[in-house]
Amino acid sequence: MSDAVQLVLSAVVGGLAGTFATAYKSRKELESLYDIELRRKRMDAYAELWKLLEPLAYWAPQSPLTYAKLASVSRTLRKWYFVSGGLVLSKRTRAPYFNLQQALTELSAGDRATSEKRLDEDTREIVKALASRLRTATTDDVASRVVPALGQRFGARLRTIGRRPPPVRVEIDRRWDFKKSPPVPAFFVIVDNVSGHEVEVEDIEVDEGRRVTTVEHDGEEEKLELSFLLQPNENREVRAPVEGESVRPGHTPRVTVRLSGHDSVRSTDGPGVPLRTPVLELPERPNA
Repeated sequence: MSDAVQLVLSAVVGGLAGTFATAYKSRKELESLYDIELRRKRMDAYAELWKLLEPLAYWAPQSPLTYAKLASVSRTLRKWYFVSGGLVLSKRTRAPYFNLQQALTELSAGDRATSEKRLDEDTREIVKALASRLRTATTDDVASRVVPALGQRFGARLRTIGRRPPPVRVEIDRRWDFKKSPPVPAFFVIVDNVSGHEVEVEDIEVDEGRRVTTVEHDGEEEKLELSFLLQPNENREVRAPVEGESVRPGHTPRVTVRLSGHDSVRSTDGPGVPLRTPVLELPERPNA
C-alpha cells in the first residue's frame, strides 16, 4: 500500500472517529440537560405535593383527621396529578402515589366523604404511613442524579465485579386488600424486569406465613397470578401467596421469585415506613 493511500485512509479513519466522538459528546450533553431539566421540574412539582400532604403530617397536624378531610386531600392530589405531577412521577414513585390515593378513596367512599367523624388511631397511622412513603419516594427521585463520592463509587464497583446483575428487581409490600369488606392486610409483590429481554416468572414464594394460592372476593374464589411473562422494562404487582394476618404486624418477610432459565431472585429490603396495624376496619356509613 502506497504512502498516499495510507495517508488518505488515516485521514478518513480520523475523520470518522472525530465525527463519532462529537456525536457521542453531543448526545451525552443532551441527556445531561434533559436530566437536569427533569429534576428541576420534579423538584417544583414535589414541593407543591408536600404542601398538599401537610394535613397527613405525622407530627403536629393542622387539625384532627376526619373522613371528610381524607376526601378533600384525595381531590387535591388528583388535581395535582393531572395538572403538573403526573408527567414527572418516576416509575417507582407512581406506586406510593396510587397506594395512598386508593386508601384515601376507599376510606372516604360514599357518605363518609362528608363525615366529620375522626379517624380511629389504627386508620390514622395507616394513612400517615402511606403519605410518608410517598414523601420519601419523592426525595429519592430528586436526589437520584447526585453523583456519589469517589470512594463510594469505587467501592460499589468493586462489590459488583464478577457479579451478573439479576434480570428483575423484586420488592414486597404490606398494604390492604380493599376488595374485602372490611379490608384485610395483604402483601403485594412488585417484579420489575430491568433486563433487555423477556423474562418468565414461574412462581412466587414468601418466607413466612401461611401460603395460599387463591383468595375470596365477593363470595368467589380467585386464583392468584403466580406465573407470567414480563417484557423488557415492564413491571407487575401481584398479590403475594400468603395470608396477611399470618405475619406479625409491622414485619415484612422476604419473597423469592423463581425465573425460568435463571436463578431465583430475592426481594430487597421492605419499605422504610412499615404499616404496623394488623387490621383495617371501615366504619359504617353515617346515614346508613
